[in-house]
Amino acid sequence: MSKKIILPLLAAGLMILAGLSSCNKERFIDQLVGDWDLKFFFVGDLNKTPAFDSAQRSYFLRINENNSYSESWTSYTYTVNTIRDTVYLDSVNYVVNVSTLRDSVGTAVQTQGRWDLINSEENLQLKDDSSRAVRIFRITEKTKNKMKLRLGEEEYQFEKK
Repeated sequence: MSKKIILPLLAAGLMILAGLSSCNKERFIDQLVGDWDLKFFFVGDLNKTPAFDSAQRSYFLRINENNSYSESWTSYTYTVNTIRDTVYLDSVNYVVNVSTLRDSVGTAVQTQGRWDLINSEENLQLKDDSSRAVRIFRITEKTKNKMKLRLGEEEYQFEKK
């Protein structure tokens, strides 16, 4: 074949591939945009959801089309409530201390910033507007209604609202 035929065919093929790639990215972004509830939090293989939820209750991630995001949760500090009691048993006194934790007043927390897909849409980068902190999550699973993000040993499992 002559160069006159091969070059236009090669250019057309590259344009088709670029169009498909762009179409896939747009579909991926459409699935990514929305409101996400945290359902599970793992550190390594250990389910640490209760501990995460006690520190950041009702964690919520909103990803907007304009590349902005917001995170919100309610932060609680816990106070120890100790009850001291004496138990009498066979002329021996036992002092028993029972400690319980109770919620203090919850404080609403919200952060916001910019998000971007990097490394061929394998990573989600969140840049906090106020602290300028950058977190890069590896997207390990993404469907229309579920998403798993990994940050080091931490894995966040979300469901779309």
